[in-house]
Formats: sequence, C-alpha cells, structure tokens
Amino acid sequence: MERLQAQKRQLHQRAVQLRRQAVALQAAIRANLRAQAALTARVGRDRIRIRALTRAVARACGAAPQSVACQEARRALAAVQADLAATQQALAAKKAQLQPLKRQVVVLAREAAQLRRQAAALSRQAAQLARQAAPLLRQARALAAQGAALQRQANALSAQGAALRRQADQLAAQGASLQQQAAALQAKADSLKQQQQQAEAEKKQTEQMKQELTDELTKAGGDDRGTDPRLVKLQDALATPANVQLVSPPAINKSGDAVTFNAIPKTRPADPKTADLVTEMRTSVIPAATSEGGITAYVGGVTAANVDLASKISSKLAELILVVLALSIVLLLIAFRSLLIPVQAAVTNLLCVGAAFGVLVAAFQWGWGLELVGLSTPYGTVPIASYVPLMMFAALFGLSMDYEVFLVSQIAQHHAAGEPPRQAVRSGVASSAKVIAAAAIIMISVFGSFILNGDPTIKQFGVGLSVAVLLASTMVLSLAPAMLTLFGRAVWWLPRWLSKLLPHVDIEGEPEPPSPEPPAQPHRLGPAPGMPTPGTNGPVAGRTAGRGMPSTDPWPEPPTPTRETAAPGDGSVRGDRPLDD
Repeated sequence: MERLQAQKRQLHQRAVQLRRQAVALQAAIRANLRAQAALTARVGRDRIRIRALTRAVARACGAAPQSVACQEARRALAAVQADLAATQQALAAKKAQLQPLKRQVVVLAREAAQLRRQAAALSRQAAQLARQAAPLLRQARALAAQGAALQRQANALSAQGAALRRQADQLAAQGASLQQQAAALQAKADSLKQQQQQAEAEKKQTEQMKQELTDELTKAGGDDRGTDPRLVKLQDALATPANVQLVSPPAINKSGDAVTFNAIPKTRPADPKTADLVTEMRTSVIPAATSEGGITAYVGGVTAANVDLASKISSKLAELILVVLALSIVLLLIAFRSLLIPVQAAVTNLLCVGAAFGVLVAAFQWGWGLELVGLSTPYGTVPIASYVPLMMFAALFGLSMDYEVFLVSQIAQHHAAGEPPRQAVRSGVASSAKVIAAAAIIMISVFGSFILNGDPTIKQFGVGLSVAVLLASTMVLSLAPAMLTLFGRAVWWLPRWLSKLLPHVDIEGEPEPPSPEPPAQPHRLGPAPGMPTPGTNGPVAGRTAGRGMPSTDPWPEPPTPTRETAAPGDGSVRGDRPLDD
C-alpha cells in the first residue's frame, strides 16, 4: 500500500511538471510563430520597397547617374536591402529555434504516454488487490459458519476480517483516485496533443505562405514584372479552357511593353477542337481577361495562321469558282458562238472537280488510301492543306478546258467543212481522242510522280491532280461527245441579237477570208412538193427521189452538190455555192 501511495505521489508530481512544461512550450511556440509571422510580413514589405526603390533608382539614375537624387535613392535601396538581409537572418534563426521546441513537445508526448502506461499498471495492481480481497471475504463467511467449532478464534478472525475489509475499502478508494488521476492525465495529454496539432497547423500555414510566394515568382518566369495583376489575370484566363494542357510563363521583352504566352492544347494542330480553341480564345477568353483595359492581346502562331488561312480560302472558294466559270463561259461563247457548248464544258468541269475533291477527302481525310500512298499516321487520317483544293481547281480547270477546247474545235472544223452535227462529233472525236489521251497520260504520270515525295501535301497534290486529269480526259472523251450528240443542231444555235454583239474570233489564229458573191445559178427544176430544197438542212432532192420517201434521220446529211460556207455576221451556214470538180 505504501508503495502504491508513493508511486501515486510521484505520478502526481510528474504530471504537475508536465503541465508546467507544456504551458511553457506552448507559450514559446506561440511567441516563435508570432515572431516568424512578423518577420515574414517584414520581408514582404521590404521586397515591395526594394521593387519600388529599384524603379526609383532606374528613373533617377537613368538621366543623371551622379545626381543627388540618384545617390539618395541608391543609399535608401542599400539600406532596405540590408534590412531585408537582417530580417531574413532573424527569420532563419526563429525557424531554427522552433526545432528544439518541437523536439521537446515530442519528448513531453512520450513522457505523457509513459505516465499513462504507469497509471494503467497501477490500475491493474488495484484490480489484482480487489481480486485478492474476494477470497478473504469468502474465508470470513466460512469461518463464521464454523463459529461453533472455532468460537475462540471468532473474535480474532472477526477483527482480521474487519481489518481486511477496511484495507479493501482503502484499496478501492485508492483505485478510484488513481482512475481519476489517469483521466486527468489523459485530458492533459489530449490538450497537449491539440496544442501540438495547432502548432503544426501554424507551421503548415507559414510554409504555405512561403510556397505561395515561391509559386508566384515561378509562375512569373523568374521576372518580377510578370507579377503584374493584368498579366497574371490573362495567364490564369488562358489556362481555363478544358482543351488547354499548359500555359508557359510570360516572356517579357527588355522594354517591358510586350509579353508572349505559349498555350499548348491537349489536341493535335489538325484536330477541329484546336481550331475551336483558337475561336474560343479570341471570342470569350481574351476579351473577358482584358475587359478592364490597359492591355491588348492577340492570338497568333502557326495553328492560328492556318485556321485564318483556311477560313479565308473557304470564304472565297465559291466566289472564285463562280468567277472562273463565268469567264470560261464568256470565252467559249465568243470562240465557238454557241450557247450549249460553254454550259456543257462548265458542267463537265464541275463534275470532274467534285469527283476529284471526293477522292482526295476519302484518301486522306477519311484515311482510306494512306497505306497506298506510303503514309503512316497514328491517327489514321491526314488533314488536307487549305490551299490544296484551290490550286487543284485552278490546274484541273485549265487542263480540262484545254481538252474541251481542242475537242470542240475539231468538231467545229468538221461541222464547218459541211459534215452534219452527228458526223462532225464522230470525226472530231476520232481526230482528237488520241492526242487528248496521250496528253492526259503524260500529265497523269507527271502528277502521279508527286506521290513518291515524302511530304503529305505534295502527295495530296499528286493524288488529287492525277485523279482529276483522269476524270477530266474521260469526261471530255465520253460525256462531252454524248451531250453534243444529244443536243443535235441546237449545239450551234445562237440568237441573232447575241450573234451581232459577239466579235468574230478564229481560235486557230487565222482571219476568215470574206465570202465571195455566189455565181449565177442555172435554172433548175424545183423539187417535188413537200421535198426540201438544196442548200437547206434537209435531205438532198435526188437522194430522196431515189428512195421515194423522206429521210427519217434526225440529223440528215447536207446536200452533196453544194458547199456550206459561213455567212458573215450571224455564223449560220448556207448552201448556195456549187462544188468545184
């Protein structure tokens, strides 16, 4: 019992010492943290003063380095820098003083844990004594039952039993007191733990403030000019879109009036989301970030330039095609003096251009023919350069129109020589098909060699132009003669008022000789009633009379005894000259 009481007194004294030490450590830690906070604020103020004095020195010494204002500004700057260095040293000393205090807190925590273990041991001893008292009580009751036999020992045993009961009560009271002391120690330990957590939170707050200052300078690229609120706001706004992967620190020029940010998207440059990001930057992000004024921002770079170029070309492509088609129709109208030939040529060219564009999109944009042209990409597609369709249209239109003019000029020559429209088409195709096919094969070979180049854009030109020339030559040699055959005599029809307005142009480069006056014709018997006269577009009288019925050919041949000559002024033909044998 005395040993337990002595241990209890020792535990009590040690608990009092721990409380005093904890209060002292708490006061020291709080004082140290307050001093660190004050020194940190002082460091911030000194840095602000240094930046202001630096600008003042630059202004004062820029014009007159030896002036009194310059010297005073430099001395003030040196004084603030010295004060900043002293403050930083004091802050480092305070931080160094905080470490021993933390170690003392750890030691106190360990001692508190040891006290709790000792209190638990005392509790176990008290419980053991309580368990020892229970058998004694049972023995006392057994002795009372045997009182008749042990009367002489009853008083002694009763006294002993009473003493044991008193000792048990004392032990119970001591156990309760020890439990109360253990609870008090636990509460003190919890309080110390809370104080330690509070100290750690204040330490984390101090470190967070330091990290924020470091991050701010790092985000500014190591240049304090990058901490301008306008630049910081713009930089934060550039990083807000979901498709932005990274925004680089600002790159500021020497004069400080221009800055560059590099925004790296998450998608590749050819992805439509990248073009949407450029539009989003220009329409919503940058205007909102620069709404307060004082700064003007633009979106540039290769990706933005490609987006602008594609937009410009796309907006003007339809207008260009319409202008080229209109000019070609006018030129062909003047050259061949026909309404349907220019329309047929325009339709043929548009069909070839559309088909060539479709093949180009399927091969590259959809990725159906990348392996055939020797391209390998992880995305499965290759973007088409914005200027490729425009240049393809120009080259294809020139070649296709060249083939068209060559074919139609041959047909026109045969028609002018007196052949009917259907036969003129057959003769023109027969005389020009080999030349057109050979020219097309040559151009297809030339453009097809572009595919051997490793540049994807050159491959696009090779595929698009070779397919376009193939389609153009095929259409000129198949669709154009078919359409001219279906049109019949309407191919060479031209309104008189338009014929008078159009100039006479010989596409072969030789002027047309004036038509001589026809000689006097001998008297001939007129044709039978209902039969066409010679020189018209109907069948010849002799041929009809030989057959006994009118010809059913929709394109009847011209009369053999006459020669068709172009009538000056209207481009029509007449048959009033006899053939010379």
